[in-house]
Amino acid sequence: EPLLEAAATAASDTEAHQLAQEHLAMLDARRAEAAAVLEQAQQSRLIAERQDVEASAALRESESARARLAAEAAAEGVSISAARLPAQQSLRLNGSNGAAHSSSNGAGRETSQAATTAVAVADPPVTKLKESVDELRSKLQRIGPVDPGAAAEFAAEEDRWQSMQAQIADLESTEAALRVAERDLETLIDRKFRDACNQVNTAFQHYFQLMFRGGRAELVLTDDSPSDAEDLDTVPDRPSLGVDIRAQPPGKRVSTLGLLSGGERALTAIALLFALLEVRPAPFCILDEVDAALDEANVERFVTALKERARHTQFVLITHNRRTIEQADSIYGVTMGAAGVSRLLSVRLDQLPQTSS
Repeated sequence: EPLLEAAATAASDTEAHQLAQEHLAMLDARRAEAAAVLEQAQQSRLIAERQDVEASAALRESESARARLAAEAAAEGVSISAARLPAQQSLRLNGSNGAAHSSSNGAGRETSQAATTAVAVADPPVTKLKESVDELRSKLQRIGPVDPGAAAEFAAEEDRWQSMQAQIADLESTEAALRVAERDLETLIDRKFRDACNQVNTAFQHYFQLMFRGGRAELVLTDDSPSDAEDLDTVPDRPSLGVDIRAQPPGKRVSTLGLLSGGERALTAIALLFALLEVRPAPFCILDEVDAALDEANVERFVTALKERARHTQFVLITHNRRTIEQADSIYGVTMGAAGVSRLLSVRLDQLPQTSS
């Protein structure tokens, strides 16, 4: 019984183990997804912050360079608004006025031309850096704030995952132990069953020959596992054993119970019952009309076998056969008196006075 309870517990633990594995797989997927998202967000934020710092530094350098150029241009008398013109337009202006001012303003034109070119070259990188900074800031806004509790949540999920792993390992070890106990129990049941069948078979042959005054009878173990292809899903791990009764009364060649007469089947069943009582004795046994299908000769054989078993088991028989009643020690029945009134009757035959013939 403890092993059977352990097998039932194993079935429930197996279902719990499957549910735990499904839940663990879901937790693993969520944990991997959260870790990937967290890592991607941290990398994106670090890249964006680094680019923002680089862009800010470049912007500050550009602003300082522009301020220096503006100071130099002011010292030379060049206007900043004029310096913002494209380089080609400045060259055209310088070319149209070059003949008139070639001698007097030569040094001033060279300085103005250099400042104009420097400012024209410096302005586009500043604009691009501002656009890059704005783009990086918009990326940071799209990423959104990083959840500060993500690391704590990840640690909690990891602890839970480790706890589930330990529980699953415990369940797997318990399942393995229960399967070993189940196999041991099946082996023990199979051995006990075969031993009991052999003992009952020996006793059955004895009582069969006692009932029929000869003949042969035996119990044959059969394999009841199905062999059809459609029944493969229902085949258990261990094939179940059945018992086939083969009986051959003296003078007949039949070997199955279906070909025997009613009295012969009754005697065969009584022989099997007495064989079971011999292997596993019981304190008492109730037989209800087992001799109804027997003739006088077979009743005599039944009574002989009954006397042999009565030394070990008390029998309570319900019968109308006079020959069977004569073998009883006590009789309990209902009788009707002269007045037509039924009354209960109890008689102990061993206490009746003996009458001489």
